[in-house]
Amino acid sequence: MNHTPPLVALAILASTACPTPPAEPVESAPPDAAAGEPEHAPTPYTAEQIRDASRPGRTYRFRVEIPGAPTVVREIRFEAVDTETATIRSTTRDEAGNVLEAPEPTVAAWEELRRHALFPQDVVELTEAEVTVPAGTFACVVYTVTTSEGVEVYEFATDLPGPPVRFWTEAGGARTMTSTLVEYLPGVDAAAAP
Repeated sequence: MNHTPPLVALAILASTACPTPPAEPVESAPPDAAAGEPEHAPTPYTAEQIRDASRPGRTYRFRVEIPGAPTVVREIRFEAVDTETATIRSTTRDEAGNVLEAPEPTVAAWEELRRHALFPQDVVELTEAEVTVPAGTFACVVYTVTTSEGVEVYEFATDLPGPPVRFWTEAGGARTMTSTLVEYLPGVDAAAAP
């Protein structure tokens, strides 16, 4: 499949104390068809919605749980943003706060971030749900992706353009990984910064 876990691998993907209206799913078939790709389900946000919701300092903290492994906290922080790209730093810590991984920041185009939530139409089911995680309660569009390798479930908050507030993977009917948003910081508007 053509994806990695949304923004969480850079995340991926992918808010809002910003005045952005709730996002509506956006059809992505025309650009993909032009590129010769198979039909895809609509993505939860446009590239512009992700860009408009992102400010320097925008931070997501996820608790990542894998059976048989220590729980870690993955932080995704937008260090800089402009009209075309975002500079994103992903840091992994243990539960005591010790840094385990801190690679150099990556630069991603807004369209690249949108495409992290691009799934083939024939393997995804879209539903809606109210989802409660430690960071709050959110109205979400839920993407359930089923392939021969297992199931992936992504819960995208309609008013928080970016990574899902929770996602998990299953194989053979057993949960293999869960990523849950435990804290969200919207960042600051450059015009409002001192």
